[in-house]
Amino acid sequence: MPYRHFVSSSRALLTALRPSVEEAGYRIQKDAWVWEDHCSKGNWEFHGPNGSYLYFPAESAYDARAQGWTVFLGLTDEEVDALAA
Repeated sequence: MPYRHFVSSSRALLTALRPSVEEAGYRIQKDAWVWEDHCSKGNWEFHGPNGSYLYFPAESAYDARAQGWTVFLGLTDEEVDALAA
């Protein structure tokens, strides 16, 4: 999959996650941030509400933020697929 398409789909997923994040009482951009590990390219940190922290591979900042919120909210693959549809 071309990188540009992947970023577009990650942005779309992030947009689809927004209502779930807001329903949980958080703001998708302001209550979490991501950072790429420059010593280990392709690995990202997600720093979320209440001191939550995740470290995982991602393709972009959009992908990292979407993955982070998905895990933070405890969404299943089926729930994410339904949001992305």
